[in-house]
Amino acid sequence: EPDDADVTGGAEAPWYCDDGGYSMDNGVVETEHYTLYFELDDDEEALQMARLAEAAYDAFSVYFDAEPPELPLVANWYGDFPSFVAALEADGITAPDAGGYYWTGTSQAYMYTQPTIYFSRMLFLHELAHQFHHLARTGNGGRDSWYSEGVAEYLSRHDWDGECTRLGRLPMLTWEDYPAEAL
Repeated sequence: EPDDADVTGGAEAPWYCDDGGYSMDNGVVETEHYTLYFELDDDEEALQMARLAEAAYDAFSVYFDAEPPELPLVANWYGDFPSFVAALEADGITAPDAGGYYWTGTSQAYMYTQPTIYFSRMLFLHELAHQFHHLARTGNGGRDSWYSEGVAEYLSRHDWDGECTRLGRLPMLTWEDYPAEAL
């Protein structure tokens, strides 16, 4: 258990863990706090992402010093962009040209598989962070994008060992070269 609200940061940042024990039924994993839908070829990856979501939920609740008033939270991970677009359109949402989306109208997070495992997992946490933030702290209302995107980007950078996570971490290696893009 963390002893303070610092869920991110230096080497002493706390780890948040989940021991799993989940099963999948028709692409859906139910956890204590989430209903997660996955279109993945690898059921073990889906179950691992359910563990990551639960571990992150605990870190989010400390970071935001609040919890969403209604559970379960619903998130959807699609296998490709056309499936992502179709799901959003089925929910009456105009699909953005993005890898993921949190929509306040449904209170659901949506995303699709990205080119690398880390980036897919990072995007998953990014959308879960938006969902948690909006539901726990904003009354599910909008905020300036620079703020809400900054929080989600920060929290989505993570360490994950298969059971425990730390959020707000600087990855040692990524597909993208963020410093070069910033310059």
